[in-house]
Amino acid sequence: MPLDDIRRQLYKPGAEFSDRPTAPTTFLPGERKSVLESPQGPEGAEKKKWYRGIRDFFRPPLSAKHFWVGGIVLFLIVAGVMVSVYLYAQSSFDQNWVALTISGPDGVASGEAVIYRVNCKNSTKIDLNDVQLVLNWPEDSIPDSGQLIEQISIGTLAAGQEKVIEFGGKIIGLKNSQKQLLAKLSYQPVKTSARFENVSTFGSRIISVPLVLTFDMPQRVSNGQQITVSLKYLNDSEFSFDNLFVKVEYPDGFKVSSSYPQPQENVWEIGKLDSKQEGKILITGTIEGERRDAKLFHGYLGVIKDKGFIAYADAVKSAQISLPVLSLEQTVNGVSEYTANSGEDLKYSIKYQNNSTLSIPSVKIVLKFNTEALDFTTLQLGERGSFESAGNSITWDQTNTPELAAVGAGYQGELKFSVKLKDAMPVKAYGDKNFVIYDVVNSGSVNIPLALLDQQVQDTAELTIKVNSKLGLDARGYYQDAFLPNDGPIPPKVGETTSYTIYWCVTNPSNNVEGVRVEAILPSYVEWLNKFKPASTNFQYDNLNRRVVWDIGTLPAATGVLSPAKYVAFQVGLTPSAPQINQVANLINQSLITGKDSFTGVDLRTTDAQIGSDLPDDSTITWDKGRVTQ
Repeated sequence: MPLDDIRRQLYKPGAEFSDRPTAPTTFLPGERKSVLESPQGPEGAEKKKWYRGIRDFFRPPLSAKHFWVGGIVLFLIVAGVMVSVYLYAQSSFDQNWVALTISGPDGVASGEAVIYRVNCKNSTKIDLNDVQLVLNWPEDSIPDSGQLIEQISIGTLAAGQEKVIEFGGKIIGLKNSQKQLLAKLSYQPVKTSARFENVSTFGSRIISVPLVLTFDMPQRVSNGQQITVSLKYLNDSEFSFDNLFVKVEYPDGFKVSSSYPQPQENVWEIGKLDSKQEGKILITGTIEGERRDAKLFHGYLGVIKDKGFIAYADAVKSAQISLPVLSLEQTVNGVSEYTANSGEDLKYSIKYQNNSTLSIPSVKIVLKFNTEALDFTTLQLGERGSFESAGNSITWDQTNTPELAAVGAGYQGELKFSVKLKDAMPVKAYGDKNFVIYDVVNSGSVNIPLALLDQQVQDTAELTIKVNSKLGLDARGYYQDAFLPNDGPIPPKVGETTSYTIYWCVTNPSNNVEGVRVEAILPSYVEWLNKFKPASTNFQYDNLNRRVVWDIGTLPAATGVLSPAKYVAFQVGLTPSAPQINQVANLINQSLITGKDSFTGVDLRTTDAQIGSDLPDDSTITWDKGRVTQ
């Protein structure tokens, strides 16, 4: 067929080409054939015709028919997807679509009845089974149910269903404290075996405490003063409180003498307290402490639950141990605590001060001693004060101290005197030991201003001085001695050995003394002869340090006074050298006794001088017999 005819027939609508025989083809590996080319025969012809129909249907130009058919197919596809999504949504579960919220007042009054609402809403498309709601109240709350943990069984919460459950009770706490409630919702969606839980919290702040507790008591007290503490309680709310108690915590140093009404271990049962009702508790006692100490009283008003006290309200009040109007301060030798020795001179100072804003006339200050350790014949008062020997007391007033005629507001003054201790304590019996010097001084006035009558005007100051015992040590040397006989030339000669007896005698008058020890060092030319008496004495010689030691241990009081003094005797040998000719040779260096006073705790120490060959305690040794000769 000519090319022009073929072109015309090809583009002619509905034109078809007749089948033409084709030569058989040979299949080669890897060769691809078009669907339209295979298979051959009647079936292949039918398929080929169908494929051609599809191809020709979508071959441009497209008609409205084409668009309608495509739109229907696309609609069916979209509809199928939407149905699938809907069916999946109907059977799936999202926990976020289950809502749990708590609503209630942001601020509450402590002890006031309040309502909290817990909202449970199922916004999913499936039911929730075995729904359980648990509400945890704040600690110390009082729920209407009586349980701090309340559990509600809701059962089934259907799809889209909402339930609101109310919980009533009282929130307890101190002002400005924050209280938090916690809710838990657990459930099991249908067609699942898993359980889910949602949690929600809500906080309320205590904005007021309608129960009022207040102390009424002096702010300043004196040491040892008796005071009455008033504790007032009030229900300032519009509702009543049941089963109330009051509890009081006392400061150290406060001793209760009486209470009204009577408590049970510092706890008072109040019971029911109606709206605007009030009451009072009175507590009387003495208070002691150091000056300027603050003594805190702490009160609580609340209920007792599970053997514990839950406070609805509290109150704190302090009382300061203050200075009296005419305050006193006493020292000796510049300090308030002192330990003295026998024979010592004590210098006393008494400072007084008017701590009020008013002048106080006719002030009188009296000091009284209670001791046998002082020698009052040595008392030095200067030009002020008078001493009464019958009571061992000193009095200062306007007759002998002009400044006391009127002590002005804020005025400070000082009184001084001195006195010596006795050289020896008056030990007359074995019980006469542990001596102290005790005195008490008082201030006052017979003309106290009216404005000061309700205040503590008088003051008292005490002072106690312990007296140390006095260890006595007497070191002596002899040539002529029957206890430990000696030999060798007298006067001592160069190169020859002369023996001497040394005695140590110790005393202890007034207090027991522990760890007593006596020691001395021998010169290099003096020999330890290892002879001493009594033989039972704990005596030692340190050859390396040339130290002679006597360990006594405990030395009782009254040794050498009521009981014999302790002593020991030992021998040493002197071998002088040429440089010592015409000189007195030392036999033993300085002797030392030490120990600790059991009463005062002070380490005691006493010494005695060295002993030379002139032996001042041996009457048989004259001046010339004590010097070394050739």
